[in-house]
Amino acid sequence: SGTVDVTVNPATPEVTQWPAASGITFGEPLSASILSGGTASVSGTFSFDDPAIIPDAGVYAADVTFTPDDSDNYISVSGTVDVTVNKADQVIEWDQDFQEIEYGSIITLYATASSGLPVTFISDNTDVAIITGNELEIVGYGVAEITAIQDGDQNYNPAPEVSKTINIIPTNININSISDFKVYPIPASEFISIESSEIIDYSYFIFDNSGQLVMQGVINQNLITTLNITNLVKGSYYLIIEFNNTTINKKIIKM
Repeated sequence: SGTVDVTVNPATPEVTQWPAASGITFGEPLSASILSGGTASVSGTFSFDDPAIIPDAGVYAADVTFTPDDSDNYISVSGTVDVTVNKADQVIEWDQDFQEIEYGSIITLYATASSGLPVTFISDNTDVAIITGNELEIVGYGVAEITAIQDGDQNYNPAPEVSKTINIIPTNININSISDFKVYPIPASEFISIESSEIIDYSYFIFDNSGQLVMQGVINQNLITTLNITNLVKGSYYLIIEFNNTTINKKIIKM
């Protein structure tokens, strides 16, 4: 009698169903995803091969290993499962204050997105404010809304837009007589006339006492122009006239 050595190799278990992986959000590691529902011919556990990896948004094919509890008699089995990686949300932070800006100002706009992606800006009234890159230039009187935008990318959803309203009104109002223009009658109830000393093109703006623009227009080649102010409420207003790179101001009263 005698003995012989018999090599018994570990068996390969059969994975009958790979587990499902719960969704995660971009920025989270694979370890934030929960594997559930997998089955195999022997008892064991499923785990990610690289749980620290942070995948891009989309569907990520993650390497998964089934490790039998009886590791002496069964080998591990590798496979992949799909992990849904949702886009992350982001917000814009914009702390600039536009209370003190004036006609002719040029301001550098700055805002940041929590994603680190660049923020862009738009103006809804280019007669008042124009934007070139990150520079805001005030080119007229009135109200404009400046909006900060971040449209997102493959990993981030668009950020909620942030808007700021600017109201550009004349400063240092001079209500003295105007040599180039006459404005009459003052006070007026229905109409006021603007009479220029020569035929020129000019723009006019009417602001109420709160600085709100209530009327505006462009006059072309008229000596006398009549404005209908019937819809204005009673009170004091400022008439601003711009011509030949010059701005002049006149106080008017609606009766």
